[in-house]
Amino acid sequence: DTNIPIRLTPLAGGGRLTIDGQLVELVGEAVTEGFGDTAADTTGFSITASEEIRVRGVRKFLSNEYGGLFRTAGQLALDSPRVYPTTLTDFELSVEGIGGRVDISGTPAQAAPLSVGGRLELNAANIVQGGALLAPLGKLQFNADDSLVFASGSLTSTSPFGVSAPFFRTEPGGALILPAQSGSQDQLVFVETITNEEFERQLPTQLIDAVAPAIDLQPGSQFDLSGGGDIRAYEFVPGPGGSQDILLATLEDGPNPSFAVLPGVGSFAPFDPLESPPSADEQGLRIGDSLFLDEGIDGLPAGEYALLPARYALFGGFLVTPAPGTTDLDVGRGLQTPDGVPILAGRAGAIGGGFQSSRGQGFVVEDGDAVRLRAEYLETPLVDVYTEGVIRSPNDAGTLVLEAGSDLNLQGELVSRESLGLGTAVDIASAEALSVVTEFTGVNGIELRAADLDALGADSLLLGGVRTRTADGVLIDPVTSGVVVESGVSLELPEILLVGDSVQILAAADAPTSLSSDAAASGESQVLRLDEDAAIIALSNRELGLVRGGSNGGASSLAVAENSSLEAVASVLLDATADVDVAGDISVSDGRLGLGASLISLGETDGETIDGGLILSNTDLAALAGNNLSLRSTGRIDVYGALGTDDSGEQIVFQRLTLDAAGLAAAGNDGDVAALAADVIELGNSGAATVDSGPVTAAPGSRLELLANQLRLADGEVSIAGFETTRLEAGSTAIDST
Repeated sequence: DTNIPIRLTPLAGGGRLTIDGQLVELVGEAVTEGFGDTAADTTGFSITASEEIRVRGVRKFLSNEYGGLFRTAGQLALDSPRVYPTTLTDFELSVEGIGGRVDISGTPAQAAPLSVGGRLELNAANIVQGGALLAPLGKLQFNADDSLVFASGSLTSTSPFGVSAPFFRTEPGGALILPAQSGSQDQLVFVETITNEEFERQLPTQLIDAVAPAIDLQPGSQFDLSGGGDIRAYEFVPGPGGSQDILLATLEDGPNPSFAVLPGVGSFAPFDPLESPPSADEQGLRIGDSLFLDEGIDGLPAGEYALLPARYALFGGFLVTPAPGTTDLDVGRGLQTPDGVPILAGRAGAIGGGFQSSRGQGFVVEDGDAVRLRAEYLETPLVDVYTEGVIRSPNDAGTLVLEAGSDLNLQGELVSRESLGLGTAVDIASAEALSVVTEFTGVNGIELRAADLDALGADSLLLGGVRTRTADGVLIDPVTSGVVVESGVSLELPEILLVGDSVQILAAADAPTSLSSDAAASGESQVLRLDEDAAIIALSNRELGLVRGGSNGGASSLAVAENSSLEAVASVLLDATADVDVAGDISVSDGRLGLGASLISLGETDGETIDGGLILSNTDLAALAGNNLSLRSTGRIDVYGALGTDDSGEQIVFQRLTLDAAGLAAAGNDGDVAALAADVIELGNSGAATVDSGPVTAAPGSRLELLANQLRLADGEVSIAGFETTRLEAGSTAIDST
């Protein structure tokens, strides 16, 4: 009964089984007994396929998953040019027991399988990925108890690039569905945000997630998370083009005699959970059935082709229909239908020469354009269904997550292709401290060489946490206790994010440190969310905003040493819940600079006794003039003495100034004017902080001036305390208060 999942532990033994073929397919659920002896280091199961190994799930009762699993003991060896899950499959491959091992090998195939949205999980004490493991627009999950190796020459890919395939149907209302195929199943509706797991499934997106105490990305190992592909949903439209869908397995007068052939697909038809079952049950198409064409046309040369469901004729294939009365048709006759469609000589057969009919016949061969003249189809690119921005779309590159326990060798590389959407994201996290170094020292926890990070080629690199896209922005889950960038490091990437309990940028006079976002401004914006206590440094070619959840307060800190520099074209964020010490240079050429701490102190701060937080003197502020500056405090912003002029007495003016705090408070301002000027000034208290607002008695002669062309009041209450007078000026309008 496929509706009852197996939940048994495999039993080890001295048995061995070797399976060898062109195609090997694992379907449903299986748990072995008597195979694989971990103590004897034997391979219990060995599967070799000259073309492909694929895994296929079965839909469970009242579930949105097509699930499957294969569990064994000892060792599992898979050797094939490509290993992958079929469309929408959720499959688990596990070798259980101490010392268990999964080995994947084989020279990677050039073509991606016609599969969409599959998910494959590998579990074992030790995993060696040395072949081609693929899940186009899907997920590959690696869980190793001891070690995980991505060997030289391996390809680990979730890229849909090169995939031209159907992805179910749209309804007249626009919903994307997989229709129910039995009375015990509901139809599936594809959404970005799931509200009912029984009949909704999230739209597919790319993710490679690797978790192990020791992860080794060897030189020459490749990861492909590039976007692309030609994946479409379809909807038959009755009308002038025809009254029935001519690509269904069954037509009004019986089984459809037509099928599709597709150059380059390989020897075996892909499996599609909507198209393949009726093609097998009603048309009699079986895996391995083939057509041998004795002659060809443009785009379809003579040769042997796998028989596919007719729907694939719309995806670069050809619709093939046996022509009545053409038995023993000679090659070169040049026959055509009355509509001018060619009739080619061919014979039915089986892949690999196991069978080929002794008598040929004629086959009508229509390309996709000819099919569309006989029936009308509304074809919706899958990318058009992603409208909420909650998950990455097919045009976006995917995310690679590396969660290492104590050891990480990072010498693999990302396959580089021009992105149609968002670039590749790489998250690296560990419970241990992470250090970015110029050369390995062996004394700094997990060390990552800057040259290896640069060679990896990520568009967005996150060190210290794992991110998840949500409707409210990108949620960052901090994992690492601390992130340290050692002296002398130089790292340039489009986006760099560092997250941890503490984040430190070290430098020395003879070893300056430089981090920079090296790409042109993208014009995009993104909100980062931190619900846990953590410090963050972010450099980006996108405009970034930061929203903190949870309660106010915390203990995270960050420091940027003298002789270091942080540079970006669009955004630099430095934010912690406790202390922030910035002694290095910060440059934002045309964007937003965000600084946040538990307390912010501004003005004539030299010589003052200030208890932590972030300190910005007038000299510091003058160096930031002209920027879009955001100051966020979980407490107050304290102002010391005179504020707002540089060493020459000139007014410090910002393009935009955001003050996000519980209040502005004077601190030793007798007779002083504290003036903040910008084109736009925004006051708010996004964290709803309720700390002590500051001194109750105003300093004699003290004055606060907020001078702007536009003055905006954001959410939250902001107190102003300790100033004898306050002036709020917005353009030609001014408000004075005492």
